[in-house]
Amino acid sequence: MTKRFASIAALVGLVSVLLLGANSAQASTSTSDSGAVTVQAVTTADRTGAFDCFNTPVNIITCNDILNDVTVIIKNVRVLNDLELTVLENFLNDLSIDVGNVEVVKNLIVVFLKDVLNIDISHNDIEIDL
Repeated sequence: MTKRFASIAALVGLVSVLLLGANSAQASTSTSDSGAVTVQAVTTADRTGAFDCFNTPVNIITCNDILNDVTVIIKNVRVLNDLELTVLENFLNDLSIDVGNVEVVKNLIVVFLKDVLNIDISHNDIEIDL
């Protein structure tokens, strides 16, 4: 799969989530045997997570989900303003993160940050602690 296709697939999923509303949609991801990533928006009344993201003094963003005991750490990133942090929180809240899809979620976060917040980082700049 090309980077362009993965980027477009992630954006389609994100746009679907945004169009359906933050409280009525959930983005889910799956990976086929060939490694293709599929992003799909599904209608739901419940959000998957309750992330709270904040900037740290050393170019790191930490996002904690207190409901599911998940921490996402994004390194080598500029300071985000309040609106950008909220957009990131909403994106993470609509993902289902578990041990089986950590690498897919990392890739989605990279695409999201690049395409939506104009932040260029690598897959290695993201840690997900479950």
